[in-house]
Parts: sequence; structure tokens; C-alpha cells
Amino acid sequence: MSNPFRGVIGHSRIITVLERMIANNTLPHAFLFVGAEGIGRSAVTEALLKTLFPEVVHLDVSADISFVKRIRDEKTDKLKTQISVKQIRALTSRLAMSAMGGGWKAGVIEEADRLSIGATNALLKTLEEPKGKTILILHAQSTESVLATIASRCQIVRFYPVAESDITTGLAKLGFAKSDALEAAENAFGRPVNAVRFLKDSAYRSTYETGRSSVAYAFAGSITEKLRAATDMVPKAEANKAVVLASSLDRAEEVLRAQLHRQLGLTGVHADENLSLSINQVVHSLERLSEVRESTRQNINPHLALEHLFL
Repeated sequence: MSNPFRGVIGHSRIITVLERMIANNTLPHAFLFVGAEGIGRSAVTEALLKTLFPEVVHLDVSADISFVKRIRDEKTDKLKTQISVKQIRALTSRLAMSAMGGGWKAGVIEEADRLSIGATNALLKTLEEPKGKTILILHAQSTESVLATIASRCQIVRFYPVAESDITTGLAKLGFAKSDALEAAENAFGRPVNAVRFLKDSAYRSTYETGRSSVAYAFAGSITEKLRAATDMVPKAEANKAVVLASSLDRAEEVLRAQLHRQLGLTGVHADENLSLSINQVVHSLERLSEVRESTRQNINPHLALEHLFL
């Protein structure tokens, strides 16, 4: 049987450690995978689960594997702001049962930083006293975004940006042309999943390019243009404003980092031609970006958040 980890782009050190843990039967009962969206947390999680459940064809329909994420409100069709205590109680109940396959039971919690207080409390007992061969894998963008009571009970694994050369090589192995792989890797900013989406999903690529151009225009524009851009990026009619805001913030981070790389004389990064920010301006904007990301967890108005970033 082929090694599921071979399909993961980058993160060789993490994979080596996980493979050693599996071989030595020393896997912890809970992991906290920390890193940016698109960095590869889900790819490594999938490979780990396929290793533990080699007989399972589709992970999302296995009785022994449970995935928990925010659900949509039936009335508004918007993603709920938190993972509820009801969802976590259902998860812990499933994990407490005997495994159908006689082996592992697994639970994956996406956006663990979105757990409600009640959900956090409901999860603690399972984290403290797991039953049998149980493994929990939590995803979050940072350890600071997860309550300390949760993070302290997990083995923290930090996912760092993958080298552009590794992404290019990985894409080539998947069958993409070298020129396309180079372009996608350059635009991925160390996030392999985004590189794959850039090449396979034309709608994502179009949205990505439009979003990046809009962000660059906002940073370069007058006060009036900045305010207009902040409004246009998240239309009033948009149902899932939080999702659109998150995407805009990702594009902003990419634009700013490209500017920083250009100012430092680094090559291989595409900086927007119509934008020229000094190092001080970039650092100031990155600090504001960090403030905005933190405020999104408090349900800040998207327009105000972008105005704060651009002005």
C-alpha cells in the first residue's frame, strides 16, 4: 500500500515526526495543528487518518471518523459564528463508543478557535480522559486564538509556509506544466493548497486575481478611494460577509508581503506594479492587519475592519 503522506506538498519535518510516532505507537491523543488557511493542515490530517484507517475509502462517511465545523444558519444561510456545545457533545458521544472497525476512533475539529465556551467545556473531559484508541485533531490559525485550557491539552504542531521550490516540485509531480507550477507557487505565498486551487479552479483564480488587484488599488488610492474599496469588497447584499472579509484579508497579507520582499531585494515574488510602499508603511499595515484579524473574532463590521486596514 502506498504511503498517504507522499501526496502532501511540503511539511517534511512534520511528516517525519508523525511517521515516527505511528511506527513507535506514541501518537498523542490530541493534536492542535496551527497555521494559515491553505497551508496544508487538512492535507496532513487526511494523510494521517488514511494511515490510521487504511481500509476506509471515504473518510467523511466512516462511522469511526467525525468531522466538526461551523454549520450554516437555516434562515440566513450564513455560517454561524461558533461551534456549538451540541455539536461537541455529539462528537464526544461518538468517540466514547467502541470503534466499528475495532481500531481507532478519530475526531477532527476545524476552526477550533470558534468553539463556544460551552463547547470548550464539553470537550475538556475527552481531552483529559480519552477512551481507548482515540485521536482528536484540532485546526486553528494560531495558538493564541484557542483557549489555553484547550491548547495545553494538545500536542501543538506548527505549519510554516512551504518553500516556493517545494511547491513547484510538488505541483510538477501532480502533472502540472512547469511554467504553470512556477506561477502558482509564486502566487501561493507558501500555501500549497492555494497553489493547487489556483491551477485547478478557474473561479478561484479569477476571484484571487480580482481580490488582489482590489487590495493593491486600495492601498495605493486616495482616502476616498480607500473608503470606496472597503465598501466594494464586501457588498451589502453579500450573505457571507465574514467569508469574503477573510479572503480580502488574505489577499491584503499577500500584497503586503510582496511589497516587503521587493523592498528587501528578494526575488521570485510578484509585487503589484502600481503599488510602492516603504518598509515602514508595510510594517504599519501588517500590524493593522493583525489587529483586524483579531477583531473579526468579535464580529466587527467588515467595512469598518477594511477601513481601519487601508486608512
